[in-house]
Amino acid sequence: MNETTWDVFISHASEDKEEVVLPLAELLLASGLTVWLDKGEIFLGDSLREKIDEGLERSQFGIVVFSHSFFSKNWPKSELDGLFSREMGGEKVILPIWHEIGFEEIKRYSPLIAGKLAVSTSNGLNAVKSQVLSAIHKVGRKESIAKPIYSGNLTKKAIMTFPEGSYLISNCYSSYDKRPLIEEKVGSLEDREALWEQAKSCGSNGRLCRVFKRYEDYRAHMRMLDSLIQLKRLN
Repeated sequence: MNETTWDVFISHASEDKEEVVLPLAELLLASGLTVWLDKGEIFLGDSLREKIDEGLERSQFGIVVFSHSFFSKNWPKSELDGLFSREMGGEKVILPIWHEIGFEEIKRYSPLIAGKLAVSTSNGLNAVKSQVLSAIHKVGRKESIAKPIYSGNLTKKAIMTFPEGSYLISNCYSSYDKRPLIEEKVGSLEDREALWEQAKSCGSNGRLCRVFKRYEDYRAHMRMLDSLIQLKRLN
């Protein structure tokens, strides 16, 4: 698995972003999933298949919000039916959500899509979240996000105890790009003094930080932060 992989991306018509997509993304993030939204928004003239394929290259699962706005883009039937072509091997990768649209209406556009088990927003977004989590857990996430080996105040004494080769992330963020002020691989004991000076210079000393033993765990945590940053930008 490469480091650009997310748990889910959400493909949706731009008209459904405020009412459905952003609130659902917040619920999924709060449940511990990483969510990719950047390329999920679909506009008239886009290639639906290309959008879905691009999302699935970066994500394990694709959530598609089917609505009147979605179908108003006049997708070719071949593109609609092709959404589920990746499931031919038996692995579920597309999670359909119906928003203010019923079975008969969807069937007119694509009987194949109408025949797929879906969850409706009429049951509330918390119910949608629960169904999405259930579907994902049934298949199994390809990545589990490990807990940090240290989560506490960044002090000089603590820095001296961090394992060499572990990854330090401060809980203080840049006002420019919202990234952590410190994202460093912990070096040898001789290098810790410089790391402490860096912490003091950016105001991270004495503040909350997290340390991850493995690079994979560090990257998984950063993807979670990226999802939150992305969501705040869209709100």
